[in-house]
Formats: sequence, C-alpha cells, structure tokens
Amino acid sequence: MPETEKKKEQVPELEEGAWYLKLCKKVNKWFGPKPEALEKRQKKLQKFYEKKYRELKLAENNLTTAEYIYTKDDPRYAQALKKYEKAKKDFNYAAKVYKQEEFKKIVYFAGIDVEYHEVEFLSIFMTMLTFIIMMIIALVVYVLVPIEIIMYLLYMVLPTAFIPMFVFVFLYYYPKILSNRLKVRMLGRAPEAVNYMVMSMSLTPALDKAVAFAAENTDEPLSSGLKKVIWNIYTRKFNTIEDSFLDFAYEWGYWNEDLKRSLYAIRMAVFERSEEGLKRNLEKAKDIVLLGTKKKIDEFAASLSGPTTILFAIGILMPMVIGAMLPMLSLVNINLTIPAAGAAGSTAGITPAQQSSDNTVALIVLMDILFPIVTFGYAYYILGKRPGTTPPPKIKSTMSKKKENAILITALILTIGISLVSIPMVLAPEGTILYYIGPLPIIIGVGLGIAYYCGTTVFAIKKERDDIIKMEEEFPDALFQLGSRMTEGSSVEVALKRTAESMEG
Repeated sequence: MPETEKKKEQVPELEEGAWYLKLCKKVNKWFGPKPEALEKRQKKLQKFYEKKYRELKLAENNLTTAEYIYTKDDPRYAQALKKYEKAKKDFNYAAKVYKQEEFKKIVYFAGIDVEYHEVEFLSIFMTMLTFIIMMIIALVVYVLVPIEIIMYLLYMVLPTAFIPMFVFVFLYYYPKILSNRLKVRMLGRAPEAVNYMVMSMSLTPALDKAVAFAAENTDEPLSSGLKKVIWNIYTRKFNTIEDSFLDFAYEWGYWNEDLKRSLYAIRMAVFERSEEGLKRNLEKAKDIVLLGTKKKIDEFAASLSGPTTILFAIGILMPMVIGAMLPMLSLVNINLTIPAAGAAGSTAGITPAQQSSDNTVALIVLMDILFPIVTFGYAYYILGKRPGTTPPPKIKSTMSKKKENAILITALILTIGISLVSIPMVLAPEGTILYYIGPLPIIIGVGLGIAYYCGTTVFAIKKERDDIIKMEEEFPDALFQLGSRMTEGSSVEVALKRTAESMEG
C-alpha cells in the first residue's frame, strides 16, 4: 500500500504573497466549507486513490502474466497492455488529485501556506462575487442610461462575462505565477549565495558557518531556504549539517540544476584535507553557478527579439496609427461603433454630434483602457522571465501615520477644490468655450492631488535611495584606494581615514 499521508512541512513565508495568503485565509474562514465537509471530501479522494491503486496492481499482474503466456503480437497481450496503460493513467490522475505533490512544491517555493481546497474555494468565491457585482452594474446602466443594445452588449455584457473569468484564472494560478517569478529571481541570487558560502569557507572551512553567513546576507527566496538548513538541525530532522545541506541542494536543484551542482562542490570541499583541494572545489563551485547563470541570461536576452517587437507594436505603433487616423475619421464621418438596427449596416439618421460621441467612447475604451492593460500584462509576462538582478534598496518610510493622513486630506481638498471650478463651466450654454473645457479642471485637480500626495510621501525615500545608489557607485573606487594604501604599508585605520578624506560622497 503506498504512503498516503505525509507530515506537512513548515512553509517559509515571503512578503510577495502576503496579501494572497491573508485573503485566502479570511475568505475560507468566513465563507469556506466546514471541516467536516473537507474531511469527508478527503476520505472520498483517498478511497478513489486506493481504488485506482488496486486496479493498477491488478492490471500490472495481468500484464506480467500475459508476457509469459502470449507473444507481443497476440491480441490478448495488446489488450492487457492497453488495460495497464489506462489503469496507470487513471492512477496518476488519482495521485495528482489526492496528494497534490506539485501544488505543495509550488506553494512551498512561493512561501504561501495554503491548502489546495483553500485556493480552489477562493477562486470560485471571488469569481461569483465579481460576477454578481458586474451584473448589478450592468443592470443599473441598462435602467438608468439610454444606450443602444449593441453598445450595451459591447461595453457591459462582454466585460461581465470576461472579467470574472480573468479573476478566476488569476487567483487560481497566482501561486504558480508567483513561484515561477521567484524561480527566475532565484537565478540571479544563486551566484550571490554561493559566493558568500565560498568566502566563508575560504576563511573557516565549516559548512554551518558558511550556510549561516550566506543566509544572513542573501536576499529572498534563497535566504529562507538557507535558514531552513540550520533550522532542520535544531529540530532534529537531520542529524548533521551535511545531510541537511544535501537535502537543500536536492530540493532547490529541482528548479536550478547549476545551483545543485555548485552546492555539491561546496559539500565536497568540506572533506578536503589540503588547502589546495579546498580552493579547487570552491573555485569549481563558483565557476559552475556563474557559467550556468550567464548561459541562462544569454538565452533570455536572445529570446527577447520577438516579444519586444510585439510589445512595441501593441504599446506604441498601434496607438500612434489610430491617433494619426483620428482627423481622417472626423472628416469622412466614419463611425467606429456598430450602428443600431434601423437601416441595416448604415449610418443614416445618425447626426455628426451623435457619431462623434460614439467615437469618443470607443476611443477612450480602446486607447485608455484596452491598450494600456494589454501592454502592461504582456510586459509583466516578459519581465517575469527575466533572471533576477540586484534589486533597488528597500527603504521604509519614516513618516508618521498622522502626517501621512494630513497629506492625504490636503490632497483630497486640493482635488475637490480645483474640480469644483468645473460646475459653472459645465452649466455654461452649449457651444461656448467654457462648456467644452468644463471637464478640464477635474482632470487638473485629480492630477495635482495625486502628484502632491506622491511627491510629499516618497520624496524623502527617493532622496535616501539616491544616496545609497550613489554610494554603491563610489564603492569600487573606495575599495581600490583602500587596497592601494594598505599595499603601501598603511594600517587599516589609517587607510580608511585617508580614503574617506579623498572621497567626495
């Protein structure tokens, strides 16, 4: 009988999926199925799994018997083989549904401590909620806004159908999306972690100190994995640091073969008795991970030609072409929308003002909603494959909550105050210049309010980040000067003092 229950491993939580974890837990806590129903479902899946396992064993025994009795050309052997393949396929499906091993690997790597049934319920619940909200909006628009049926289908019914589908796909596959992005980011962190371990091993050839040093200085997601190597020793999951380290190498090597080979080389360096052998294995570890990472980055760069061309066409060329055609559309009275039934396929009876209004709505939806969303989504997809590089420094805001709320209130007052100027302008007689520029103060008010809030809240953070980036740019020069002065015979203290005096930053 195969193993059906495994002890759940502690999932290292990461910041990236914190919102998803919180949303998933709250929705399942408030609206999710009861524990009794979940237990009943799990037992049902277990029975289904055990049934398919027995069928597989029976088909396997029958196939073994057929191999001894019949030749491979015999129809009875072919029938036994066909039944075995079908039983194996059914068993693999039952194992996938019951054990969810692939899902467990995904959520472990993504740092989201959720169960499959929680993700499934969250996706279905939020999809239904989104559909209900979209239906209410569509009904309100249908009752209150006089709109042609074709336009209603285009602007309300289609979004009501597609937006809930998008919500379901996004929430259901979010753990996998996050896991894939973290795997790509890990590619850029692997040389960093290996180099930290090599540095530590070069000074003190102790694997536990090397792992602790790398875990302390490496960014996520490798940092949590390295900390778990030490934690597994404290919890007695493994007896030695070497066993825990090999488990880490095997586990993370599932996503990065070069990292696994590099970690194995570090593991071999521990047993070297000579300094020459130690250095040789450490250099081998660095070379493996650096060359492997460089190869993957080169492959990514070579694969950018097609996606960037498509992105340029969707995000820049098509909007520019449509923008260049706008004067032509107004000159020849072309209507971008589908005319209502009356004169089939014609624009007879539609005034130029109505036609211009219809075109305006269609252009706003196309240029300000569809193109930006498609461009952003495709760019996000492309960048999700980009190997991780050094991230910008993360700086937390030192501004108090009280001051931040005061800035928010000021921004709202600024927005509302400027927007109120639109009221007399909109009420002006139609055809006057005030009537046509009436919405302009609203746009200016919203823009200034957002600019004021963002500018005042992130100015200090941006200034500090710029200082850090400038310091990092000057760091190589400072190290060169420091090394030169120490080579000349100066002590560390004197060399540091003179280097600090010579640097401008």
